[in-house]
Amino acid sequence: MKTMSFNVLCCGVGEFAWENRADRVIETIRRYMPDTLGIQESHKGWMDTLTAALPEYAYEGMGRDDGKDGGEFSPVFYKKDKFEKLDSGSFWVSEHPDAPGKGWDANCPRTCSWVKLKDKETGKILLHFNTHLDHVGEEAREQGAYLIAAKAAEIGTGAPAIITGDFNTYTDEPGYAAIIKSGFSDARNIAVRSDKRATYHDYNDLDDIIDFIFVKGLESVAEFRVDNIPVDGKYPSDHYPICTEFEL
Repeated sequence: MKTMSFNVLCCGVGEFAWENRADRVIETIRRYMPDTLGIQESHKGWMDTLTAALPEYAYEGMGRDDGKDGGEFSPVFYKKDKFEKLDSGSFWVSEHPDAPGKGWDANCPRTCSWVKLKDKETGKILLHFNTHLDHVGEEAREQGAYLIAAKAAEIGTGAPAIITGDFNTYTDEPGYAAIIKSGFSDARNIAVRSDKRATYHDYNDLDDIIDFIFVKGLESVAEFRVDNIPVDGKYPSDHYPICTEFEL
């Protein structure tokens, strides 16, 4: 089974404007065709574009401003033919997850969307959570990570789970540690085949690792990789998508 996480950059200007990059984003996703896909920084325009170009997928997600179409989505896409959706939902990453608003010391409202899926062929269950944690508030990242891991335990009741996202945190910071302390593993670290490439470049010389795929309860993780392949000589986003292949 294959999963991808991809921050597609909500806006951008000039040649980096989202409309000018949409075809490259779609081509990158189609090159890998993951079974499940977590997207970050996806506004209503992105959502309309992605759903039109990827009819094989259904999704769960909501705008962070109003729980509808306003603001950034952090959706989970999944292949309709492969999975039966057992349950799904979205919540705000805050002290009040059922209502719009910022959490802790966050600069922006943040959300997490999730789906509980059953593989139609094998009957095996998988939960996929996807989020974009705050870029300012360290407490919001740490407490948000604990909240998402707790939700995964509550909803999954022991089922295998993955958490994808742009976590805006480094591996030596509390936001990352909170996920690991909650019993998840970084797929990059446990995959049989892996790489050490950065995930965020900002169309510049940045060399940051802030995007992760965390896993729990999987049989094995065969591969983790950062897809830094340009399309027509240009990168589709200021983040590279990250991909993993695993066994339930």
